Amino acid sequence: MNKLLLLFFLILVSFRSTSQITISGSNMLNIGDVISQSEDLNTNINIGPAGQGQNWDFSQLIADDTWNMNVINPNNSPYSTNYPNADVCIMDDGEFIYANKNLNGVYLLGTGDSILQNPLLLVPLPLTFGASFVDGPYAIVDSVITNTQMQQGNITLNDFLLFQGLTPASVTNGLAHVADTLRALSEVEQNFLVDADGNIILPMGTFDCVRVRQEMTTNTSGSIYFIDTISGANSGWYPIPGFSSETDIIYHWFSNDQNTNFSLIELGVDATGNQSGSVIFLDNSATSFSNILSDDLVNIYPVPTKGSILISSELRDNNLKIYDISGKQIESVKFDNTLELDLSKYLSGTYILHLQTSDGFISRSIILE
Repeated sequence: MNKLLLLFFLILVSFRSTSQITISGSNMLNIGDVISQSEDLNTNINIGPAGQGQNWDFSQLIADDTWNMNVINPNNSPYSTNYPNADVCIMDDGEFIYANKNLNGVYLLGTGDSILQNPLLLVPLPLTFGASFVDGPYAIVDSVITNTQMQQGNITLNDFLLFQGLTPASVTNGLAHVADTLRALSEVEQNFLVDADGNIILPMGTFDCVRVRQEMTTNTSGSIYFIDTISGANSGWYPIPGFSSETDIIYHWFSNDQNTNFSLIELGVDATGNQSGSVIFLDNSATSFSNILSDDLVNIYPVPTKGSILISSELRDNNLKIYDISGKQIESVKFDNTLELDLSKYLSGTYILHLQTSDGFISRSIILE
């Protein structure tokens, strides 16, 4: 072989063996995606070493439970006004999960009406081998509730302490006697490292991917403001005993394949690197039913409504699900082209209609007067 040709061949082989993939925002949770996930409750897998050029064969995973997550426009969801910065909403088993996706990552904003104090980084971006990210520390929950507020639920803070096996005297060393206000604080710090890349085999197929090691430390604390009813000198905040720091280590595999758009596999490990718990894995193409149907194909009338709505679709085999504002599914109906639905038995408010066909789906919010 010609020496120059041989040198070119060696350079080409070297380039191929060290080439990297990059995961960006376009590869993650796009509106219209239907993410099919499964959970394997029994199989133990070997995560393998760090480094480039790894091969992971997880084809033996078995779906003990399967569900779909629908990525919809937040404007077509019941809590959209609570999340002005959300650009994606994930419908997951009746829950509405709100997130913001930008150049730096995907951030969890909250679920339903439970809004996080600060956005929680779910996936840093962009992901490429060797990249590392630090997130936090910051508070994701910082809530204060008074004794008066608790009494509206027929419970006092002193009762709350008794449920924990505590008393005002045990918390304050006898210095104060009446619990007045509770504060709950949860702070998170995360470290992400893209520690490996290579090839992964799942029951659904084979993908180029990167692996991300996530270490999340959560510090949870509680304190109560006690009133010294005798002199007032010892009134103040006292920490509630029993809270501690907890660190979770989670591995994720991601691909830039357009048929994924979510974590390929997620599993937790203990401090020694052994698997702890089940394996959650992607088990169907994320774009199988990901087309957003045109508004021209589906007509819903009247909106708002006082009871009945008429739904007409130019497509057949329509699967309609209706959710109330809490995220609970209240109706599930299959029909072909036309459906008249009576909602008068439900309370007035906002409802979400999610229409799924083999050609795609559409989500609409309606108001029942």
